[in-house]
Amino acid sequence: YDLHPETLIIFVTNFEKYVFYSLRFNPFRYLRKTNLNDELEEALTSAVKNLLSSDKYITLINRNDCTQISVHRVIYIEKEKATTYIKILCINEEYRDRRGIKELIADLDPSLFIRINVGTVINIKHIHSIREDHVVMSNKECLPIAKKYYTELKTKYIKFMII
Repeated sequence: YDLHPETLIIFVTNFEKYVFYSLRFNPFRYLRKTNLNDELEEALTSAVKNLLSSDKYITLINRNDCTQISVHRVIYIEKEKATTYIKILCINEEYRDRRGIKELIADLDPSLFIRINVGTVINIKHIHSIREDHVVMSNKECLPIAKKYYTELKTKYIKFMII
């Protein structure tokens, strides 16, 4: 998964007790065999839609070059302290841009990118785990969650995992 984050994993099992263990692998869906007839079609339809829409990019334009970053590779976007830059942390690379977070995320899917504090927006696909005061991302980095964003983050993450 680390090399190909666009890979979609769908767990199918009778053992609901493994749902939390499966989160370590950042699954696209978790299906119970007892509900397979009801849930499989929707899960596969969503997976196909997800894969077909995977050509979304963030375009960074600097003085000397233009760079396109696949949104699936973005782990999080963060305002750098004491600078006018934002940091876009991706799998295996990091970028900087002078735009504000609001401007940069305006065109991103709000069901995938969510603000967790005033200066940080995360890609929900890269969440490893959520705690009361921080989120652990797929790169094992811990990012603080402001109390006012916690409920929305948890709700969107659960919806993302179930739907």
